[in-house]
Amino acid sequence: MQFPKHPISIQRYSSFHRYALAAVASSIAAFGATRLTLKGLNVVVMFTLIHGMANLTPLELGFLPKTSIGPSACIASVFVLDPWSGALSTFCSSMLELAAKPFQEVAPSMSKAVLSVFMGGICRHWVLRVGGSHVLAAAAAVLVFLTCYTLIPGFLEMARLRLPLLPAWGKEIRTLAPKLPVILGLAFLLREVLVANVSSGWAWVPVLFVIAALAVYASTMSRRMEELFSSTLTTLVPIILRSGGIHGDRIFVLRVASHAAAIAQKLLLPEPYVRSVYYGALLHDIGFVAEGKDESEHVQIGYEIVKGIDTLKDAASFVLHHHERFDGKGYPLGLSGRDIPLGARIIAVADRYVSLTTAPPNGHSVSIQEALKTMRASAGVQFDPDLVELITETAEEEEELGFAVFFDNYCFGSSRNPQRWKAESPGQHICQMVVGIDSSPGDKTVSS
Repeated sequence: MQFPKHPISIQRYSSFHRYALAAVASSIAAFGATRLTLKGLNVVVMFTLIHGMANLTPLELGFLPKTSIGPSACIASVFVLDPWSGALSTFCSSMLELAAKPFQEVAPSMSKAVLSVFMGGICRHWVLRVGGSHVLAAAAAVLVFLTCYTLIPGFLEMARLRLPLLPAWGKEIRTLAPKLPVILGLAFLLREVLVANVSSGWAWVPVLFVIAALAVYASTMSRRMEELFSSTLTTLVPIILRSGGIHGDRIFVLRVASHAAAIAQKLLLPEPYVRSVYYGALLHDIGFVAEGKDESEHVQIGYEIVKGIDTLKDAASFVLHHHERFDGKGYPLGLSGRDIPLGARIIAVADRYVSLTTAPPNGHSVSIQEALKTMRASAGVQFDPDLVELITETAEEEEELGFAVFFDNYCFGSSRNPQRWKAESPGQHICQMVVGIDSSPGDKTVSS
């Protein structure tokens, strides 16, 4: 999966835009439910199950990538259903994703799909009503659908990063364009299959229900495998680094990873990107395992180690570039400003803050306020100034909650249940096993 190397600006934004769109999409779906007939219910259920399976598919199947199946199902519903029923079926299929994903992750994709299907359906209905041909109606509907499908996430990107709308929209179009032939081909195929089977009544519903249940199970298992990989990496890396004499403090790398993941989440970056930042932060010093190498070489060695693992390919560039400086005087390539990958910039800030607040073997750490003062002095020189502001927030959060709870909130790169300590938490288990933290909810101490 490819991620943007560097947004034009990095600023937090209110989630108002996201949830406002979700509320509009939900209202359209609810009104669609009031207009539903028994005959229409059959088709809506079929589309809901098929679209839900497309959304929950955890694998990319060769030339049929997951990102192409979802839009294809949406376009097929525009061709077959009226606007209200199409919006309802799309909404219901998105709700199936809640079996495997948190709502804050589902909401943006649900809003985009529901509003795009509704607007495409309205366009098709209007063209047919004024006497246009079915071909013209289909073409206009697809054009309106694709416009909305790229414009809505472009609008959210504009709101999140304070970008002009056209560059944000253009990025979404460039992402979707290479997949367009596959998307349209699958859409017409789905349309023919569904139209052919609508006359069979409810006969296909039990089969689709079973397949949808299997898709939910597969998606859930896929996420559990991600958690297993993350917990294994989180457990082993600190042990390897400490046994190699690289980090004397057992929690050093866990603090760096937690702060990096927290910053990435505060930027509302996609979860896969947050995970890559988390993995990169865990492994940023893994190159030091090669004994006798110059310090400036550890980033290249770490990159060579990490890039060979398929799940960590995106994290590898963060490992390589986390010693670049914002003024271009870093290494290994001397990149500057936002030419430095965003994940690497995040890790650089987190690494420096944790280094300042961690006592060296024969010395003392500085206070949090002194560390932040030092960080601000380097903003725009060594570090991205926007990210320095965010490390202030994560530092205050860690101080308030204590490392145990702070780590539990952000471990594995995915937010869990902020401000709450859960006895079944895998983060707590790792703290007990690797770090030696008392598991009581109010404890803020660590043994190092």
